[in-house]
Order: sequence, then C-alpha cells, then structure tokens
Amino acid sequence: VSNPPIFTIARILARLGIESKAITSRELVRFIEAGEPARLEAIFRKIFHDAPQTGCDPDRDLVDKSVLEIGCGRNGGLAPFMMRQNAKHYIGIDPMVNQEILRSDAVMKALERRYFSPGTNDPADAVTLRKRYETRCQFRQGANADSEVRSNSLDMITSISCLEHIDDLESEIASFSETLKPGGCHIHLVNFSNHLDKEKPFHWIYELDPEAFKHSHGDIINLKRPSDVKSLFEKLEFETTLTPIDIRPDAVPTNTLHPWWKEHYGIAELGIRTAVLHAVKKP
Repeated sequence: VSNPPIFTIARILARLGIESKAITSRELVRFIEAGEPARLEAIFRKIFHDAPQTGCDPDRDLVDKSVLEIGCGRNGGLAPFMMRQNAKHYIGIDPMVNQEILRSDAVMKALERRYFSPGTNDPADAVTLRKRYETRCQFRQGANADSEVRSNSLDMITSISCLEHIDDLESEIASFSETLKPGGCHIHLVNFSNHLDKEKPFHWIYELDPEAFKHSHGDIINLKRPSDVKSLFEKLEFETTLTPIDIRPDAVPTNTLHPWWKEHYGIAELGIRTAVLHAVKKP
C-alpha cells in the first residue's frame, strides 16, 4: 500500500515473467535510499546476537569467506553487507533476482552514496566497496542455481525468512549442502508464522491439517515446525542447534486448533514464531 502504484504494478508483472528493467532499477534505488540494506544488516547481526552459541562474529568471521544466500530477493539481500565485511565471494539465489539490474550504474551509485561509507571496522572507501560488489557478487535465478557452485567451496549458507517457503525442503537443503566445505555452516532465521499479522501470527494456519491446507492455500508456506526443520539437518548429519527467538504460545488459537496439530506437536512448539538454526557440516 505504501509503494507508488508503478512499483506495485511492476512487481506483479515481474511475477508473471514481465519485467521493466528501468522501473525495477528505480525501485531498487528507492530501496537503497530508504536505508533497507542497513535494516537487513541489523537483522543479520541480531541473528548472531540472539544465538550466541553459533560462536560466529559477523565483524570477524565473514572476512575472506564464501557465502551463499538462499532467497536473497530482487533487491540483492545481504550482498552489500557481505562486501563491507570483505567476504571473498557472495552468491545470491532467488527466482526474481536480476544480476544486470543489481549491477546497473544507478543502483551502484545509490549504494556508494547511501551504504558504502567507511565504518569503524572497514576503512575501505565507497569506490573500493563498489569494486568488490561488482567483482565478488553473483546473482542466480532458479532453484537449481546451486548446481553452478563447486562442491566443498562455501563457508556459509544463510537465509532470512526463506526456508519456510521451500516446499521440498529436505531435497533442497541436501543439494545446497553439497557446496559447503567440511566445517562450513548453515545459519538461518526461520519464520514459522503466517507472515501476515504479528499480533495474530498463527491465525488460520492451524485450522486445517497440512494436506488440506496445501490443497486450499497451495505452497505459500511448507508448515514444517521447529522440530521438523532441526531433524532434517540432523538427518543430513549436521551438528545442529535451533534457538527459538520469538515464542508466543498464547497466540496459538486453541479454539480452532485442528486435532492433527494436537496429536503431533505441543502448544509450546506451535507457539514458536521465529528461530535461529545453526548447523555445522561434519568433517
């Protein structure tokens, strides 16, 4: 609602496979000018702040690392932040991403002006950061983009509120994990809510059993709960921890709770809105 109509129309058309590069570029510049790259950085930092058991410090442990972000979005996700942290290589994967637009002169100038300014931990100037972005960042479309990444070449695979949207999650994670080095890690913020209402995060999603939900609502979310996601990584032999961040059992609508959910999960787990998953690939 807050977007100018032209951007809303452009986004709808993009989902239909019709994209105006000029309008998308303008939308990206607006995204940068609004300070959204800094907001994504803050979210990423908070992931590690809220889950200190990961043992990772973003200001120390991203330097010279190769990182893949699942679901980077059309705006390039964490790519600018990774360049400020002097990552060696960044790959962003999303069905709607467009590398040509993300590297356009208008977008790069906006990043230089609004985000690529020297920080206390990175003395690099905006020109140096722009060069890093242009030479070290790659963006790929499609679910099979990981096939272009060499096995055992990545240090980290990450995402912000993405895993819950992947239908065949086990297969996808197994495929992506082939690209991780031994000792490399997954670090994901997973959102188990309905993504619509922070005050009513579980409204309607527990009213049907999963099969009926999928038939009625499609693949909008995969309905995997925290224990399911954790077990999936453990099955792939990762050393895995899952840390609930936002827990709201009082928000679970028990009066409309389908019996299937009562049989398979406790209310405490059903009330987990967000969690951080950290999984290390064994040598």
